[in-house]
Amino acid sequence: MEFKQYIENSAKAFNTIDKKQTIRIISHIDTDGICSAGILTKALIRDKKKFSVTFVNYITQDFIVKLSQESHKNFVFLDLGTSQLKNIKTYLKDKKVFVLDHHVTRAKRSENEEEQIYHANPSLFNINSSREISAAGITYLFAKELNKKNMDLAYLGVVGAISDLQEENGFKGLNEEILNEAVASKKIIVEKGLKFFTSGTKPLYKLFMKSLSLYIPGLSGNEDKIFDFLNSVGIEQRTNNRWTRISDLEREQTERLVKEVSRIKVGEKEIKESKDIYANTYRCLSINEEIKNLKQLSTLLNACGCLDRASLGLGLLLGDKKSFIRATYTLKEYNREIISTLNWLESNKKTRRTIEQNGHIILNAETSTNPKILGTATSMLAQNLNVAEGIYLVTLSRDRNKKTKISMRMTGNKQNKGLVKLLRKVIEPFEGECGGHSNSAGGVIDVKYEQQFIENAKNELSKKAIEEVIE
Repeated sequence: MEFKQYIENSAKAFNTIDKKQTIRIISHIDTDGICSAGILTKALIRDKKKFSVTFVNYITQDFIVKLSQESHKNFVFLDLGTSQLKNIKTYLKDKKVFVLDHHVTRAKRSENEEEQIYHANPSLFNINSSREISAAGITYLFAKELNKKNMDLAYLGVVGAISDLQEENGFKGLNEEILNEAVASKKIIVEKGLKFFTSGTKPLYKLFMKSLSLYIPGLSGNEDKIFDFLNSVGIEQRTNNRWTRISDLEREQTERLVKEVSRIKVGEKEIKESKDIYANTYRCLSINEEIKNLKQLSTLLNACGCLDRASLGLGLLLGDKKSFIRATYTLKEYNREIISTLNWLESNKKTRRTIEQNGHIILNAETSTNPKILGTATSMLAQNLNVAEGIYLVTLSRDRNKKTKISMRMTGNKQNKGLVKLLRKVIEPFEGECGGHSNSAGGVIDVKYEQQFIENAKNELSKKAIEEVIE
């Protein structure tokens, strides 16, 4: 059976749910999860069905047991659930359950059409779930089968893909199909724009102060160093008695600036031609006139999720103006916090918190950073850390529930499709949870196992480094 056929069959089963019954939705807190929830709730509102939404960072066996004690008969897991499929099948066996997730799975696809649990995961159908479709994309395909009117929600599938770094100056596979449907529905327009600079109206120095796409270690957040940098590339601080904006620059100045940023961030090889400073931008026509493009929307939603305000992101997508205003304030707080986290990680590279050896770096923030922004911070650090390409980067941070959040990436632009498998091997002895994509992995363990995990990670990553040298 093909993936789309499985989605269609799952949607048919979903449509048999009595409208009097409330549909319990559990969704991940990141942009992809919020977009997934936005798509499904909009579809349910359109069909006049009742629902209840809960956002979580991860799910555990205890959480699923609590769900089993609720009176609800229908559950939907969005952008999570794959890693807990065994517990879902055990404790929710008397419920009708839909898992719409794209995280890499070791499960095998069931051919049983009468099953109560519908696991719509593209990796079960030999689709690259890290590159070709996001959870929001899956939810969109599902919603489209529920009601063809839901094709106007394709743009949220695109946002989910952007947030999960599946866009590389265009899309592949199912993502490309979803993009074409979003453009056809006149919700977005694809244009060419400058790399790194998403706003032409904000003061240039403020973009360097606060923009995450412009994060540069030692520069971001430091006003004096930003002005020194701009002067070094021939850009005045002020133009026409106001702070200089990117839109004020001559083409030659603009190209020189973006090339210099590119040189610092991604290396000389990326900037040999002028065309390398431009990339696709996705102009948003469907949310709010202040949200200019989908990357901006993605960042806004991610900020809400990371600071425990995912419901604001959902409210924004549902058109609530107060949620939008509160979300914009949340974004400012998020930007400050993530730059602070990046600067902390950067400044602690040579302290007791850091282990650097044999092709890997392990950074233990303990309680010094917000674990909910750890994944984003680790991804950015992996791209900006001044070390050789292809180094394993592992970060740890504790939450308030005596859990340690773990993120694993590889430095530079080198892709490693085995990160989830590798982290799972390290984490399994400690009763932890693990999931992720081909080039990013995350997990959770009890704090009491933290030091044992670090020792095991050192051993396994050292072995891995030796294996790669031999190969």
